[in-house]
Amino acid sequence: MEAAGGIEPFLRDPVGRYVVGRHFFIWCRAPDFTGSVLWGRPEEKDTLEIAAVWRELHPRMRAFDVVTDTSRIESIDGAAFEVMIRYLRDTLPSYARTVRRQAIVHPAGLPGAAIAGLLPTIGDYYQWRIFAEPRAGFDWLKRPDGAAALDEVLALATRTTGVSPWRRTLAELMRQAPDGVTLAAAARRLGRSPRSLQRDLQEAS
Repeated sequence: MEAAGGIEPFLRDPVGRYVVGRHFFIWCRAPDFTGSVLWGRPEEKDTLEIAAVWRELHPRMRAFDVVTDTSRIESIDGAAFEVMIRYLRDTLPSYARTVRRQAIVHPAGLPGAAIAGLLPTIGDYYQWRIFAEPRAGFDWLKRPDGAAALDEVLALATRTTGVSPWRRTLAELMRQAPDGVTLAAAARRLGRSPRSLQRDLQEAS
């Protein structure tokens, strides 16, 4: 995927491109595959911008899969959270007619609890599931282009934010378990296999 150079160019021709904001980027890999990554401490103006892009992008797509990755969020501003609630309330009926499946990756700690509390408002409009780690979410979609998309999105997220979500989650686990955490327990929390986690740890060392 290539950078679109701004929201308007992205919306004119989104497929194969992405657009970056202060605390987010939105990507569109195929006419039926899109998603977003959020990080840091998004404020009201950030979520307003995200909502504006989605309002324009989603009606143009049909029967699409989406990955919403909030695993890098550190805290949620109250006003930003209200924007998210309003967006869901106002657009969910039309959004549900176009989305096929949505994988939602939530952060650890209080931000994750807040996002998880919001998710029941989605109801049973379409298939959605919550994951602790992006790889599990992409795998759940069972798309033939899922593995390639995951690699692209993770690489872009690391370049853009400088943070790997599995490292943050692992650090949180280690803080919660001062006596140590087993590889198997960490892999379960991250929603992946012990072998995959071991490989990532070796690559990161």
